[in-house]
Amino acid sequence: MEKPPVDVIVSVLFPTICNTVYQVCAKSVPADMNPLASLTVTYLVAVIMSGLLYVWLSTGEDFLGEYRKLNLAPFALGAVIVGLEAGSMLIKQAGR
Repeated sequence: MEKPPVDVIVSVLFPTICNTVYQVCAKSVPADMNPLASLTVTYLVAVIMSGLLYVWLSTGEDFLGEYRKLNLAPFALGAVIVGLEAGSMLIKQAGR
């Protein structure tokens, strides 16, 4: 039997591990903390990590030129993700 390529293994393991850590972290936010304050820190870290990954994994394309290709979709996706996260945090907080 042929071994699966490393990129297939990583593409399965990475989100699985991240999802597990996500659940643990989401449940570890202090109960008396405003979930939206927590999200501001969460997304600040996400912005920094996304920027670092973009620079690190970049294949030499025009860094700022990529941002000229933006349309409404990334902005809408960002708003929807914040809504999903805020709703999830509020549900967890209500269930404590």
